[in-house]
Amino acid sequence: MTDTHVIDERPPVPVADDFAVHVRGLRMSFGATEVLHGVDFDVRYGEVFCLLGPNGAGKTTTLEILEGFRTPTGGEVRVLGINPAAQPARLRERAGMVLQECGFPRQVRRAHRPVADLLSEPSPAG
Repeated sequence: MTDTHVIDERPPVPVADDFAVHVRGLRMSFGATEVLHGVDFDVRYGEVFCLLGPNGAGKTTTLEILEGFRTPTGGEVRVLGINPAAQPARLRERAGMVLQECGFPRQVRRAHRPVADLLSEPSPAG
């Protein structure tokens, strides 16, 4: 008989300074164009944090680096104690981030409205 128990033998991720996200001196260049110039911030566990700015400010690039989808040109990044560039799969097992807009497009809500109307009618008992 095969034992199907899965045992996670990885040591717990160390928590440094109570920060879920730690970013210092983050830099990113695409060719000769530097799009992130020494970004610094920390996010504590349980804190809600938003990156706000105009188009082209580097918000999406920063999140892609935090998720491990891009490797920064320079700086230090830790998310849940993990270096996203070195262990992106391990990070994505533990964290999720929302890029751009979230929610359902209006077309989807309209397409599903008849189903919602059906579900709002009480079902006969029995």
